[in-house]
Amino acid sequence: MLIQNTDEEDDNFLNSNKKDNYNKNFLLDFFLENEKEINENTSLNYLTKEEVKIENIFELIYLSTKLGLISIGGHEEHIHIIKQYFVKEKNYIINDNYYTILEMCLFLPGFCSSNLLATLCTINTKNILKGFIALIFYNLPSFLMLLILSYFFNLIKFYFRPKVSNYNPNGKYYNFFDDTFLYSLMALAAGICEAALAMLLCSAKKIAYKLSNSRSQFIILFISCIIYYINTSYTLMIIVILLSGLISQILGDHDYLYQIRDTTNIGDNIFFTGYYSLTLYIIIFAIFSILNTRYNNIYLFLIENFLKIGAVSIGEGHVIIPMIYSIFKYKMEESEVLNGYALVSLLPGSLFNISTYTGVITSNSLIGGLIGGLFVYIPGYLLILFCLPYIKNIRNNNKFQYFIRGANSSALGFIFSVAIDLWIDSCFVNPYTDPIMGTLIMFFCIILINLFKIHKTIILLIGASLNLIIRICYNLIIYYHIHVGVTIPASIILNNTIGNITNTTLMTNNTNIR
Repeated sequence: MLIQNTDEEDDNFLNSNKKDNYNKNFLLDFFLENEKEINENTSLNYLTKEEVKIENIFELIYLSTKLGLISIGGHEEHIHIIKQYFVKEKNYIINDNYYTILEMCLFLPGFCSSNLLATLCTINTKNILKGFIALIFYNLPSFLMLLILSYFFNLIKFYFRPKVSNYNPNGKYYNFFDDTFLYSLMALAAGICEAALAMLLCSAKKIAYKLSNSRSQFIILFISCIIYYINTSYTLMIIVILLSGLISQILGDHDYLYQIRDTTNIGDNIFFTGYYSLTLYIIIFAIFSILNTRYNNIYLFLIENFLKIGAVSIGEGHVIIPMIYSIFKYKMEESEVLNGYALVSLLPGSLFNISTYTGVITSNSLIGGLIGGLFVYIPGYLLILFCLPYIKNIRNNNKFQYFIRGANSSALGFIFSVAIDLWIDSCFVNPYTDPIMGTLIMFFCIILINLFKIHKTIILLIGASLNLIIRICYNLIIYYHIHVGVTIPASIILNNTIGNITNTTLMTNNTNIR
């Protein structure tokens, strides 16, 4: 198939999704703003070459694994890498179809870049099995690294430190002078949690900025945030998402609509798309739901819940964190959620790979990580296969766009709400920090991210180092006060006293925090 687009036609396509009276597009703002600049600096030979088919399964595996290894950063960077390699260099799909698929992946549940690559491979090969293989191998590098690291951290949790639970205020904590090394490790971990929370808030703020000129969506976000903070029930989350979508449909938000254009239903000739894929997901979920109800097994519990999480994790991926927090809050500590987020942020691949970490921590086994890393992706891929034959109707349906926009706003509210809970745990409950200094470290990391665009690895190192230095200095000051008689400023004593009182109170009443 020959592509007939010229430079001018490509520019017209890029501008076709924009309106003259808004600042930021709901979904494609980042990609469309940068694509024109990329086209000017890149050879446009891909616009006139023949579309190449991926015939060899080994080529597909190599391509997916390579992209999974180099996909470092946020999902915007992942998508640019896929576009550069899949469309411009290899010509595996035409430009117009690429944007059509990208729009659909941004709308539907699942992590966008993973679903995008799997769908592109499915359409190119006309084979859903090859698309699923691409999905697996794209996430395989990050999955293997997370599986090993999560298991290693879990060993540390059980064998190198006593079990410290936020539900047990009488638990044993390390003392700086008796267990200096282990106390330092715990202080470093507390600082990492504070820096990871800063990263999460910055990501949520970046997504919220796209709602900058829509008061109705901000109201939906705010109300969803309050509801989630009051009750983190998964069922209530689904109800809030559905109601937010319906309210958004009623209110309308014309500035964020894609303009209607002629879109080919590119999935018409692919076997097992449409209702077959939706039926398969329903059957898989029903089977494991029944089995989990009948048998008290941690692996069945993980499968059922990751199938649920993958089916409703819309937006830009971060909504998986409140989903995991809601379902697994009695099986893992809040600090472990932030540790998992920090770990995933440092590795290539999808943010959804935090499910691998969650599976290992909650099941204390590698099998749990394998289950989490696989089953969280199945719903998103099957839902995309379901939508492929109807992509033209979905793409040009205003009501559907309104609904997805409202649902995304509510999901963003969940992220801000869980950030509040994680802030309380990181800065108030954690015995290896204190409320004031922990909060200051978090805000300092936010400033570094927003103003200086410092890499995530450096942010985590800064947060960990600052908290460790502060805890060491405080303990040394206390030591000299007791043994040498050096006067301690009242502000330092007050700060630590507030921290200790708050820690004890919150841990004693942790089940009533919400």
